[in-house]
Amino acid sequence: MPDYRVVVSTCDKYLPYLKPYIHQFNTYWGRDQQVLVAGFTYPDWEMPKNFHFHSIGNMDEYPISKWSNSIIELLNYIKDEVIVFMLEDYWITDKVDIEGVQLLVDYAKIHPEVIRIDLTPDRFHTMSRLPQYVKENYDYHFGKLGHLDLVKSANGAPYSLAMITSVWRKDNMLKVLQPDWDPWQVEMQGSYATYLHGDEFMVLGTEGSVVPHCVGIRKLPEGNGKLWYETGFFKQEDKTKMQELGILSETGFF
Repeated sequence: MPDYRVVVSTCDKYLPYLKPYIHQFNTYWGRDQQVLVAGFTYPDWEMPKNFHFHSIGNMDEYPISKWSNSIIELLNYIKDEVIVFMLEDYWITDKVDIEGVQLLVDYAKIHPEVIRIDLTPDRFHTMSRLPQYVKENYDYHFGKLGHLDLVKSANGAPYSLAMITSVWRKDNMLKVLQPDWDPWQVEMQGSYATYLHGDEFMVLGTEGSVVPHCVGIRKLPEGNGKLWYETGFFKQEDKTKMQELGILSETGFF
């Protein structure tokens, strides 16, 4: 039984997108994994037993321009020192490396300098494909952890504090997050704040994807303000099943 929780941030507008999230989560991560959904208004439909909902408060008090306030409130509420953080539209697309997640959670627990461990290959791609952000002779390879190949993100690398699926150390996140930041400021200014802490904080990743997932809801430049609903990353059998259940729409703007 895993000894950590997955914490999923959501809002009232995005509650319907929890349904494909839950379906894919329990398909590829499993019902033994406990999940805390942190939002505002309780959903009017029943979630599986491994999912639990926590209301941060009234959504009107947490507009998008103050998104960080809700995350700070959440982190101060939970007792967990290390969590896996996700958003509700990070829809899992394939089998999760459950052993790998546990290895990385355990690593974060005993290494106080860790602030975030990316569970996607994003840090590896950043370090290997954007050499302008890597100091001369910087070796981003960080050795093995069990079967995982670790990557150490260079201090100052872009999106060091990306809100992509990651292991978080709560104490260090609370040192960096500031009130009244929108999600993009959390990523940009939070990354800069992490940089200012220098060697005090460490951001890691892996060369492979520990939690394979897509971003289900996106805003595209050609959408003129509309959101894009993406289902193209799903296996056909998953897509068909969710459409039969009435919890998945077709790809397109909405």
